[in-house]
Amino acid sequence: MQTEAFVNAARELGREPQLLFEPHPGLRGPRLTWRRVEALRELSWARRPLPPSRGIWVVSTHATDGGRAAKQRRQYDAWIGTTVRTEFSGRAAGLSRPRRAAAAASLPLLRRLERDTLRHARRLYATGASSRDDISEAAERDDVRILPIPVDVGHFAPAPDWPPAQPVLVFVGRADDPRKNVGLLIEGARRLPDVRVLLAGTPPNGPLPSNVEPLGAVDDVGRVLRQATLFVLPSRQEGFGIAAAEAVAAGVPVVTTPSGGPEELVRA
Repeated sequence: MQTEAFVNAARELGREPQLLFEPHPGLRGPRLTWRRVEALRELSWARRPLPPSRGIWVVSTHATDGGRAAKQRRQYDAWIGTTVRTEFSGRAAGLSRPRRAAAAASLPLLRRLERDTLRHARRLYATGASSRDDISEAAERDDVRILPIPVDVGHFAPAPDWPPAQPVLVFVGRADDPRKNVGLLIEGARRLPDVRVLLAGTPPNGPLPSNVEPLGAVDDVGRVLRQATLFVLPSRQEGFGIAAAEAVAAGVPVVTTPSGGPEELVRA
């Protein structure tokens, strides 16, 4: 969402951005591959030469994705969502022991790549106050500014006949990502058999209660949000929480765990 927002804004300004990225192997698929070792993948990515460009932006959840620009000493600006340490703390509890050990082994190199990228950025932005404080500490800089992820308030508009007759809880995101902690919401659904729960996005692994409906990828998140009585974000860690911001724009109350960015938005 962050990269998409940046690219859309660049195009509206008459630019033609070229995206350079290394596809992530994902949480599913083959387990035994070197690309699943985060540090090795990022180091390989950082060594590839960058094409000539008038301007470079590092726009990513993690600053480590900007290792190519930092190591090749190209001038760039950066807009980062969170730090490696904070995201690992959010994911670790939901990972198997081997994956947690592999991820922890990558942390020292990833943090060096992250620190190098953050320190050499000409201008440095975070997505919210929580991520700004986190990134400022990792970068050892006090000039980190905030650039929130925008929400299309024309598209994410409230439903005219809210609330729905039957209580509906909605979650939007990758439910198979341990950081999202969707198991907490599913456990709550088991205790609320008269409440319908809609999961939009990648479905979770394992069986679900009869009142939980996995929608998979949806073409229109706004349409799903307008069906909700309540939006629930049970995450362990969020840099910003774009789904919560979209729910607020759609006029839906939000319940969130204290996970970084979303509670700041909800309080405001």
